[in-house]
Amino acid sequence: MNVEHAIELIQIKEVKKLSKKKLSTLLTPYELDYCQLHKKRGLEPVAARIAAKKALEKIIPLKDWLEAEVQKDNNGKPTLCLSGKAKTLFKKKKLKRIALSLSHTKEEAIASLICQ
Repeated sequence: MNVEHAIELIQIKEVKKLSKKKLSTLLTPYELDYCQLHKKRGLEPVAARIAAKKALEKIIPLKDWLEAEVQKDNNGKPTLCLSGKAKTLFKKKKLKRIALSLSHTKEEAIASLICQ
């Protein structure tokens, strides 16, 4: 069984530097809506989603960040859904599942992916 693990830590202060236009190339409309609904947490949800996608880039080359989307399952657990070329590349590596864990503080966000 092929198993790959990647982890990424993001500084919230780096996310603050991103323009709304840049964020729209990094996060899907669903992700942007989610982050807007949770804006009381500041940029922490945004940074966590960016961390997830940067971690994914360590496993597959992610040309279009909109082909990876952090969603929540029915239990509120984060999941990473792939589409387009990202999904094709993932399958080419004979990977089928992604386990995603996100965490954040006011200063940092972290994502851990285990793919099998």
